[in-house]
Amino acid sequence: MSNRDYLNVRNEEIKKFRRDGLTLAAIGKKYGVTREAIRLICKGIPNPDLKTYHKKKCKSCNKEFVVPSTRKNAKTCSNECFAKIQTYNNYKDGKWTKELVDMTCAGCGKKFQRTKKLIQIAKHSYESRGMDYANKKWYCDRLCNLSSIREERFPHLGEH
Repeated sequence: MSNRDYLNVRNEEIKKFRRDGLTLAAIGKKYGVTREAIRLICKGIPNPDLKTYHKKKCKSCNKEFVVPSTRKNAKTCSNECFAKIQTYNNYKDGKWTKELVDMTCAGCGKKFQRTKKLIQIAKHSYESRGMDYANKKWYCDRLCNLSSIREERFPHLGEH
């Protein structure tokens, strides 16, 4: 068998492996050549579906479902099941519903709520920096906080 015949047979095997879904690097390792050389040999062959799929069991309804690697951490089979899980875990519509504390905004006086966990984090942050947590001001949102800071630092800007 001539060198040219050997290369033709080898290249056909490489193309078959690529069609079967092997990666360029895996084929290159098998034949002792670079992935770039394999890419040139396989030019014109459409990329195979290299996604890996995972079988999962829904945490809400126990139904089995399949997801690609990009969603391998999915815990539920549908948005409806996810909503049930959120309700069960006291998290709904982007807000925690358990252990909320009623507060009044230091800037505008509006009533709002924060979780006990967030309050504990703020308290720890203040204490670890040697600050007095009793002086902590809570604001209903970032905009209210920033406008209060501006009024404290530049009181003359608010007057016209």
